[in-house]
Amino acid sequence: MQAAVKLEKDKEIYTLKVGGIYYGLVWSEDDQAIYLTEEGVATALQAANAARKLKKDKDIGKPSVKKPAARKNTDKVKKTKPVKLYTEAEMTGMTHLRFREAWVITNLTGQYVEKSLTRDKVVKYNKDKDKAQVFKSYEEASMLAKTLDSVHAVGHSLKRFFIENTNPDPIREYKGFW
Repeated sequence: MQAAVKLEKDKEIYTLKVGGIYYGLVWSEDDQAIYLTEEGVATALQAANAARKLKKDKDIGKPSVKKPAARKNTDKVKKTKPVKLYTEAEMTGMTHLRFREAWVITNLTGQYVEKSLTRDKVVKYNKDKDKAQVFKSYEEASMLAKTLDSVHAVGHSLKRFFIENTNPDPIREYKGFW
């Protein structure tokens, strides 16, 4: 009588030799079963390959994959109202207001970028500067202008404007050294 062979849990594919013929075995952890190939082959390698094919064809050992629930579209575009853009000359005459720097992108014809990189379009232009897409930093505007140059058309440039600072930082008064 031969000794019993213990199947290792970390392996799924085994070969079995009976009377000089090899059979492929597939151990399924899910349903705690052993599957045997129907036909015997001449070598252990062919038997292992047949067992792998059996596993693939019958989906043995694969957990049932649940389809993820349909994801709601949470990335809604934030709608912003147009802001009044002032040039540097206009800003100097209004000393009673506080301003901050803003950047807009223009194309070769002088139109302003209104929307960019949306689902529907790459870029939408507008002649009205107050409807232009406003950027707080030069770097952010420059990156998008370079992207539009490579994706849409060459010739985008940046223009600096000023917008009213409606939410200014608290004025820090100089208290001196003492």
